[in-house]
Amino acid sequence: MKNKKVVLIAEDDPSLLKALSMVLDQEFDIHTAENGKIAWEMIKTSKIDCLITDIDMPEMTGLELIRKMRINGFNNKVIVTTGSYKAGLKQECEKLGIIDFLTKPYNMFGLKKIINADEEPFMAQGM
Repeated sequence: MKNKKVVLIAEDDPSLLKALSMVLDQEFDIHTAENGKIAWEMIKTSKIDCLITDIDMPEMTGLELIRKMRINGFNNKVIVTTGSYKAGLKQECEKLGIIDFLTKPYNMFGLKKIINADEEPFMAQGM
């Protein structure tokens, strides 16, 4: 049996976190974090294939989390979600090597295709 990809969902909205977990659970090994700080601790100690992170979270934002990952050499695939789009946010995330940027509300079922895409994870250059 093929090993399931490990997906970490960092989302501070409990109902969205639960819904995402339920939609993705059949196909992936799902881990959840209610904020970026908890997600960072999980990334440091677990093998994560893909991170789905909200941008606006308490303790540590999704952007801070991605920056911390890249600076520390974690090249995981990252999918960013946000409910409050700000000018320049998508471009800033792209500089950090995200594979997709989704504005809420988005199609949760489409996430499976994005996670399974054969895109290479971000490779830090010049960091």
